[in-house]
Amino acid sequence: MVILTVATGGEDEAAMLAAKGLEEGASVAAEDIASGALKDASDAAFKAAEDPASIFVKDKHLASFGGKYAKFATEDISEAQSWVAEALQSDGAVFQTNRLEGTFKVETDLGRTVGTKGQTGIRAIVTNDGRVINSFPYKVGG
Repeated sequence: MVILTVATGGEDEAAMLAAKGLEEGASVAAEDIASGALKDASDAAFKAAEDPASIFVKDKHLASFGGKYAKFATEDISEAQSWVAEALQSDGAVFQTNRLEGTFKVETDLGRTVGTKGQTGIRAIVTNDGRVINSFPYKVGG
């Protein structure tokens, strides 16, 4: 069973979810979601994870790149892509709205180091049609 965690992007979305009997932080079994935005996002995330090689990881998010960007703890793009696919399929994935129209965020704490600065989380920006257009590690709780 896949459990999804509800996260909101603001008061309007929180009110909409509350009207449907959901609140931020609530856990919902994916099987219990017959339709709606959360199911659509979950379906898109799983579609993206089906083909890890198509997951877009910017070079600046790989360990070998300079600058102060959040970087995966690998120089191997295939390894970073596999971590993102794992995050998208995780029971702990949290789906959130995103400011870019037609996209949403998925944040997952993998519980192990995936970033060069000890980050354990992966944030992926996913299109509604199931493409990852950006992904990078982030510090959970920070």
